[in-house]
Amino acid sequence: PAQCLMLAVLESAVYDLQRYRCARRMREKRLFHEAYEWFMSQDDAEPFSFVVVCQALRFDPDCLRAQVLLLEKGARRQDKEEHWADAPPTKTKNRKT
Repeated sequence: PAQCLMLAVLESAVYDLQRYRCARRMREKRLFHEAYEWFMSQDDAEPFSFVVVCQALRFDPDCLRAQVLLLEKGARRQDKEEHWADAPPTKTKNRKT
C-alpha cells in the first residue's frame, strides 16, 4: 500500500513536469516548480521525498532524476522548435553592401 502511494506521488510529479512546462497561469507554474524542486531535492529524511520514494521503489534516484530531466529538456527543445516552425516567416530587407 505505501509503495502504491509512493508510485502515485512519483507519477504525479512526472505529470506535472510534463504538463506544466510551458504554463502561463500562476497555479500551473507553481505545480511545475514544486515538481522540479522535488526531483532536484537530495533530502532523504522526509518519508515522501524523491530520494526516499526512489529507494522504496528500488529506483536509482540519480539515474531516474537524470532520465526525467533529460525528457523534460527534450520536450522543451521540441516546444521551442514547434514554436519557431509555426511562426510566420520574417521579412528581410535587401541590403546593399
